[in-house]
Amino acid sequence: MDKSEAKETLQKIKEGNEAFLNKLYTKNRQAFISWLRRHYNCTEEDAEEAYQRAFSILYFNVKEDKVTELTSSVETYLYGIGKNVIKRIFSSNSRENVSLDQVVEHQTDELNYYEKEDQNHQKEMVKTMLDKIGDPCKSVLLMYYFKRYTMESIAQHMGYKTESVAKKKKFLCLQKLKEMVKQKRV
Repeated sequence: MDKSEAKETLQKIKEGNEAFLNKLYTKNRQAFISWLRRHYNCTEEDAEEAYQRAFSILYFNVKEDKVTELTSSVETYLYGIGKNVIKRIFSSNSRENVSLDQVVEHQTDELNYYEKEDQNHQKEMVKTMLDKIGDPCKSVLLMYYFKRYTMESIAQHMGYKTESVAKKKKFLCLQKLKEMVKQKRV
């Protein structure tokens, strides 16, 4: 799926286009349920419940602008959600006393692909947030967390008087970033 198709799909979901939503729901349902049953050794009922929850999460994430663009297909995003949902179902399913340790997960190329796509999506979200926060915060956070600079090196590079000024700036930037994330989730 290219970016224009993904964007169009997200737009139709956001608009609440019922015919499109029904088609999308039906198109992915059986393959998703089969995939969950095969990879997580769950019952048909649990797989159906997981699909319903995953599709609802997808819908509300798009409606509430938590997802505005995708680096993968909608299906891949849906499978990533489903993986987390089924784990929650297993961990909270007290009537069968199933623990996460008992969940049998087969490591396949397909599963690795979905995990990689989920990681790519998360990286893209971090990049977008750092671009929005702008400099000097973007530079300070990149140097500290990604380039592993010391606070002393950051102070020198950014022209701050002391290491303490750099620490304070990093703290304020993290607060700003957390507030941006919080606003996006509300």
